Amino acid sequence: MVNTRPLTPKRSPEEIKDRFEDNKKMHKKRIEELKREEVEIEKIDAVIEDVRLYSDTSYFVKEFDGCYPTDKLWEKRPKLYGDTDVIVIDVKTQGGRSISSVFPVVLKFDGTLECNALSRRSRLRRNRFAAFLKHYRITEKIEGYSIPEKMNEWKGMNIEVVNYMGMDQIFIPDHLVRDP
Repeated sequence: MVNTRPLTPKRSPEEIKDRFEDNKKMHKKRIEELKREEVEIEKIDAVIEDVRLYSDTSYFVKEFDGCYPTDKLWEKRPKLYGDTDVIVIDVKTQGGRSISSVFPVVLKFDGTLECNALSRRSRLRRNRFAAFLKHYRITEKIEGYSIPEKMNEWKGMNIEVVNYMGMDQIFIPDHLVRDP
């Protein structure tokens, strides 16, 4: 039996457009408040519990501990527009909450991060992960840092988590995600 019920309620194109514009205005207002320092985001201390790399490259899966094929993460792969690898970081806050953050990236064959991308969205996603590495002083030089070799060293590191627009996420300055 096939489920014919739609996954989301039907909305008119006007309703969809209005909702999108409202969310966009709210996010823009929130960013302006943060820049003017009118609103302080509460930062919660947390510890990295686990780091996993999901890759299409079988070399990483065979050679490095903590690397898995991408099909173990998703049955149907979402459109990531060229981002072939995914880094999942599991974090536990002092209050006991567990949070997982997903970083779509592209790793070169030597395991270093490829920051250049044709599309703006892919470039932003990759730069967000590079900003994570720099902000938490995992590495200062992104170009020569082999992620599969050193990602297990991140376990136990202290980081900060924020609740931004109803979503818990790892704090990375100037890289807050508004859409899950």
